[in-house]
Amino acid sequence: YRQKRVLTSNEQYLDDGRRRKVKQFLVHKMRPGESWNDVLPRAFQERLGVPTATQESCFKFDPESQEYEESVKQSQGYPVRTRYKIWTVTVNVSDPKGVGMSELGLPKGNSFISTEGNLGKNNQGRLHIWHWEVMETNEEQSENFMGTGYEELVRELQEAENLVMQTARHAYNGDLGLDAPLEQTLAKIRSCLSKAMKIDQDGADFDLARMFRKSTAFAGQQSGILADFISSNFTRATRALGGKKGDVKVLAESHTGSLEVLADRDTGSLELQASDLQSMVPDAAMMPALQAIRQNMESFGLCMLDIHEQNGHSVLPLYGLVALGPLCSSVLKCGIDACARFLHRIDSYYYTNPYHNAIHAAQVCHGGSWLTHNLGLAEHQRALERGAFVLAALCHDLKHFGRNNSFCISTNHALSLVYNDAKVLENMHAATCFQALKDDEAGGLLERLREQDRQPLRAQIIELILSTDMSEHFQAISKSRIRRETHDFSMESEADRRFLAQMCLKGGDIGHSALPWDSHVRWSQRISEEFFSQGDEERKLGLPISALCDRNTVGDLGKSQRGFIEFVCMPLFEELACFWNHKGPDKAAVSAGGEAEAEAETGAEGPDATRIWSRCTPCRPVSPSPAPTSEAVQPTATHPWRKENLVQVHIVSRLRANALRWNEDADAVAQLVRKLRSDDDAEPPEVCLNIAPASV
Repeated sequence: YRQKRVLTSNEQYLDDGRRRKVKQFLVHKMRPGESWNDVLPRAFQERLGVPTATQESCFKFDPESQEYEESVKQSQGYPVRTRYKIWTVTVNVSDPKGVGMSELGLPKGNSFISTEGNLGKNNQGRLHIWHWEVMETNEEQSENFMGTGYEELVRELQEAENLVMQTARHAYNGDLGLDAPLEQTLAKIRSCLSKAMKIDQDGADFDLARMFRKSTAFAGQQSGILADFISSNFTRATRALGGKKGDVKVLAESHTGSLEVLADRDTGSLELQASDLQSMVPDAAMMPALQAIRQNMESFGLCMLDIHEQNGHSVLPLYGLVALGPLCSSVLKCGIDACARFLHRIDSYYYTNPYHNAIHAAQVCHGGSWLTHNLGLAEHQRALERGAFVLAALCHDLKHFGRNNSFCISTNHALSLVYNDAKVLENMHAATCFQALKDDEAGGLLERLREQDRQPLRAQIIELILSTDMSEHFQAISKSRIRRETHDFSMESEADRRFLAQMCLKGGDIGHSALPWDSHVRWSQRISEEFFSQGDEERKLGLPISALCDRNTVGDLGKSQRGFIEFVCMPLFEELACFWNHKGPDKAAVSAGGEAEAEAETGAEGPDATRIWSRCTPCRPVSPSPAPTSEAVQPTATHPWRKENLVQVHIVSRLRANALRWNEDADAVAQLVRKLRSDDDAEPPEVCLNIAPASV
């Protein structure tokens, strides 16, 4: 809620119980000879309860806003006319988190209550209910995504909690016998608010232990067997990653305390030595590409198209070796050779679509992993969680055939029948991922896992891949906003880590929008070609052409791309940037020069530039580099909390720059439009329908 808001008093309650609907700003009468400069501090203290001592640090007067109006009006019910002299001034809240501002419903902008005078019969006091209302303005809002109905529900509950809490503080409640009812009401609201904020975590939880405690017919060992049966078949049990066999989360009996610590948490410090690289890549011609990837892992701007086009090798197996290789022994319990066979197998499962291909998978894995490290998530993840994330990212679009879910549903595609029109492609990608993991010829990675690790790893890979369904994009942002603001949000919580991992993967999935302009334009051309190919097929089938898929509207490309960045990408990355604040109290404010830094296509590298994942520096050239030496690369140290919010400073700023360029660089947009118009229609790829999810 970063829109401009203005404070208004919508209701007043008089001492005799009468209710007045007023809808006015803060109004205070001036005595003859008084200046509004003298009245303002008194008005804030008497009407809003803000002490004079704190006003100077929290409020700032806008000298250009003062207006004077003088008018004569006929008094209602009396044969007299009254002259009104009104000064209107604007005071801005300079520090919404300052001392005492919570009493004014800040920084969230909640409604609040204040009293004027002494309440009670014949005391002429008043009770005011204040609201922070969105101010109508022609200025461009800093936030395009306003929130879903779920988020509005939680905000309304927070408003109700605040109002009841403030009402309960008044001394006259005891005389009226309202103390107990208000406490009960507040407890109910807080309970509802807590459940709403954790609806994804607790919505499927069932208090099985309580049900058995209420019944005297079940006791002893038989009770435990029946509980296991009911839990396994009639509830959505959540197995914790790294938990022991049978550790099922049921509301009253959580086993989170029995988690087995599998390995040191993955802090991004794991690297492969040069000798490992040489043993994994028998073809020496591939080494320059592999070295280029390793050298640029700390840069979000690493573009996989460059690696692919300049070196002529499939980039997914190479990137996968760097990202997944360090986790082979700790997570997958396999050697590098088995890992390499698996990576080549999933690379072959990707079709040669313009956009949804193996290059895109590597780009998503890199962008998503970069986010987990720079937000501090990777430093808290267990080894299995890191492995699940990398596997899900590399496999999240397996066998994608260049058509979206809506196309599958509208054409009664075989996959939509298999998956009942629900996350059609995402379910297929996940099923294909486990076909590859189970394939002996591809390394048989799934069979190598310990029994107690296999199901938790599978569960998280599935939920990560399914989370890439874009139809739940705004719903995910709303849930993230609400969850992040809860008092118990913590990266020490596995549920919170898993949710944030999904958000990071979503960020990686649309992360090309935050790449440097030249790379972003190339990816935009590819996705446009794929969209137009779908539109051409829809036209042939006599179906309505999906949005952005009609090549006859290619002239609107600049406008549509800018809108995609501003209304889809920007809200997600702005939300991700907010998680940086959860990494400790000693955080410096984002530097004012952040946007200027992100505007530059190249720049100097700081002293930490060699640290894996530590900075968002421009990529080094990916041209062929000298053959590696036999010296081992020294592993980097565990990352400290960073001094700047790199997601905000670099990624969000880059999004703004790219959106602006789509709007202002007419030559670049026209050049891309010409390329798209000159492309010949491509035949859609053959679709592989021999997916058998039931057998996986």
